[in-house]
Amino acid sequence: MYTFDSDETQNGEENQTNVHFEEHLDNASAPMHTQGREQGKWVVNVISSDGTLTQERLTAQDIWGMENRRVVLEFGPYNQPEDGSGGIFGTWLGMFSNDVNKFPINYVDWRKVPIWRKDEAWEYIQSKFYFDASNEKIKKFVMKSLSQKCKGVKTRLWNTYRRNTREEAIEVRPEFIPKEQWQDFVHLQFREKAKTLREQNVKSRSHYKTPHTLGKKSISRKSKEIFLKTGKRPSRGEIFLCTRQKANGSFVNAEATTIALLVEGTSG
Repeated sequence: MYTFDSDETQNGEENQTNVHFEEHLDNASAPMHTQGREQGKWVVNVISSDGTLTQERLTAQDIWGMENRRVVLEFGPYNQPEDGSGGIFGTWLGMFSNDVNKFPINYVDWRKVPIWRKDEAWEYIQSKFYFDASNEKIKKFVMKSLSQKCKGVKTRLWNTYRRNTREEAIEVRPEFIPKEQWQDFVHLQFREKAKTLREQNVKSRSHYKTPHTLGKKSISRKSKEIFLKTGKRPSRGEIFLCTRQKANGSFVNAEATTIALLVEGTSG
């Protein structure tokens, strides 16, 4: 049985909303354990409007056509979705963030996006995924993930369509982006503040000496995989070790190897 970690109120009482949420799942058909992906599809639990719980194999594209049924997000100790639910959620959220009608690209950053747009997005996400929406930690994770996806959309667009002048960049507008929205976006990219920020990002990435080998997999999902194999949750040190190793067991670079030796020495 997967449940959400119940928070405590300031007076020490268990959060009753979380309890009711868990009881809803308890009253449904017994949830099946999911372990990720099979033959290109995510293995997830799906709950219908009448509370029936089934295990299904879905792609992120399948979620758009689901009615009166939602994918159950199975959250772990890091307040991030695990297993197949985490994989399909991340993929679907990326698709969702590509909708420039819902998330226009002509805002300086996520903080400038109107609250009503964020609220609409939050409600729509809940119509496709089943989770404890009253849990503020979960909401923070979901909305932060969405903001990062939207930022990624803008970064990829500019990397693809950037030109030497505003006029040249405006001329290569992608067909799916409204004309005025693209013009605003291009003008924002040519501001000195935007140029400075890009330079800072490049500099920051240059300081990142030990890249992980997870790809699109989250630390939460990797932690769950280790838990299933060993029966215990990995420490931060153990997570570092397993996420900086290549398939042949070697580490990604010399610096990662040095840190790994320190971690192993400390744990030993």
